[in-house]
Amino acid sequence: MSFVTIVVFAAFFIALSLTIRRPASAGTRDIGDGFALHGVAAPVSRARGVAATVDGGGRPIVLAWPMDHRGCGSILVIDALTGQVEQIPTPFGMASTPFAVLLSTRNRFYSYFDKFVEFDAETRRFTFWSDAPRDFAMSFTEDDNGTVWTSAYPNCELLSYVPDSGDLINHGPLNDETWPQYPRTIAVDSSGWVYVGIGSTRGQIVAFNPETGKRTTLVPESDRRHGASTVYRGVDGKVYGRPFSEGPWWAMLEGEVTVVDNPAAEQPVPAGSQEAVLDNFPDGWSLDEINLPEKYVEIREAEKVRRLAIDYESAGSHILSIAEGPDGRIHGSTGHPLRFYTYDAQADTIIDRGLWDLSGHLNALAVQGEKIYCGEYSGGRLWEYDPLRPWDDRASEDPNPRVLVSVSPTIIRPHALLAHPDGRRLIMTGTPGYGLTGGGMLIWDTETERHTLLTHEDLLPSHSTVSLVALPDGNIVGGTTISPGTGGEALATEAELYILDPDEGRVLFREAVVPGAPEIRDMLRGPDGLIYGLAAGSAFFVFNPESREVVHFEEKLPYGDPAGQQAPRILATGPGNMIYALFRDAIVRIEPGSFEHKLLGNPPVRASAGIVIQGGRLFFTHGSEVWSFRLPGM
Repeated sequence: MSFVTIVVFAAFFIALSLTIRRPASAGTRDIGDGFALHGVAAPVSRARGVAATVDGGGRPIVLAWPMDHRGCGSILVIDALTGQVEQIPTPFGMASTPFAVLLSTRNRFYSYFDKFVEFDAETRRFTFWSDAPRDFAMSFTEDDNGTVWTSAYPNCELLSYVPDSGDLINHGPLNDETWPQYPRTIAVDSSGWVYVGIGSTRGQIVAFNPETGKRTTLVPESDRRHGASTVYRGVDGKVYGRPFSEGPWWAMLEGEVTVVDNPAAEQPVPAGSQEAVLDNFPDGWSLDEINLPEKYVEIREAEKVRRLAIDYESAGSHILSIAEGPDGRIHGSTGHPLRFYTYDAQADTIIDRGLWDLSGHLNALAVQGEKIYCGEYSGGRLWEYDPLRPWDDRASEDPNPRVLVSVSPTIIRPHALLAHPDGRRLIMTGTPGYGLTGGGMLIWDTETERHTLLTHEDLLPSHSTVSLVALPDGNIVGGTTISPGTGGEALATEAELYILDPDEGRVLFREAVVPGAPEIRDMLRGPDGLIYGLAAGSAFFVFNPESREVVHFEEKLPYGDPAGQQAPRILATGPGNMIYALFRDAIVRIEPGSFEHKLLGNPPVRASAGIVIQGGRLFFTHGSEVWSFRLPGM
């Protein structure tokens, strides 16, 4: 069975013209105590594993896991003849979200996300579900006897499921590491041995003998490299794999490895990641496209393609960013699917648009001049958007938005984007590619359209920068995290604050201003010229960049955890030159000079992304929703 890429968030274009603009949700509702709910930014879901098949009556159907900001709590059964959708709730309620799926030879659809779950396509019902380690599968396969095998993130646990008996067995972790493991490929040879290919910090292949329970790591330590080791079942019954992407081919049988020049062809297994679409119906039809955000599927019958409208319930996709644009409107991005939303406070409307066929999100937004700049996960791209021009991301010439540069893998998950006060430069920082440690810094010149890329070795080795502030002399203050790229290994021991000369690319000062803290979440330059910051654990500090010393420190503010998404902009200067801070369960005002802080309000929901202050209101997000709070005296 072949695969096609899920297109879960691209808008439908007519003759490559403007993207559809979707009006989202109703108008603003006054919640009380100064709080208002403005609506859901993008009331759509993303497909997390799809299979084309037939039900017990032979009717062609499409199975899809729809994910919204809460996770997955239902499965979609889409009639491939009519587009009618049956949305069937899971028997265990809401869970996390699939990262791998399998359609078995018995026409059962499997996944594992907190729960191990079997859905029978023929009866259109869930036939097995069970508690499992609170992880999620990264790979699935089916052996010659019909046993389902899966391996899970982050501890590489191996599970097997026997459909006839309903026995779900946890065979335990296959491999021990100090970092999260990505067991992205799994295969079983003709003798029943199981092989798992693991990434990303250093690749490994593990062989497992089901009869004895013995596990054998096959890649010697000296040969392990960054990246993923891979395996697949060959048509000859052997398992083939590579210890690293440019490494030799191995043939594996009964746990023994032979180096080969020409590996056998792959025996197709209808399984894949959360991006997989198992697209072939048994009768020869195929699923050309499934697009949950734009709510349609396309079915191919020979040379004929039918587009069917579909509909489903969704609580909306998760908001990752919020910022005020040069047009006075509020903009931001959701993730999985990526939708760029715009809230117009005067008109009280929200629209959302898809961006290419990307999966991910725009973490960080900043305004320089009349343009909005966006840092994108996972491509590590810097985008430029002119909100005063029509949205046309697919134009062959002069698209809007447009990509300026990609700096993957030095940065793939932007955590900070700063508009430099010189009026021409953008500074973007974040964490690196999967399995790597230490993120860099992109310096983009909007006039020359040239860039400089600094690595973590140029800045603070093994650190990534998550917060940025510009000083009047043009230097930059950065706050770091010791967190590595996803699946990587933390090597530094505590976050630091540093001062950088961006012209020379030289670090002038560095210090762990909050000893032991793993991350400096956010910073801003106050009206008094001091740097105000929040660190992990709600530590509050004030740093004097002239004397280069901490002039105020509180180990833990009494407001709970700081809010913030992957680009945690949770400090802002507002009316009266006061500083406002967003916590998960509190909105706080900080007085410059005295450093006194005061609770202003407790949101009725947990705050996530922030902050925009506009029209006397402080805007923030909760899950898929845009909220605001009326600041006292406004």
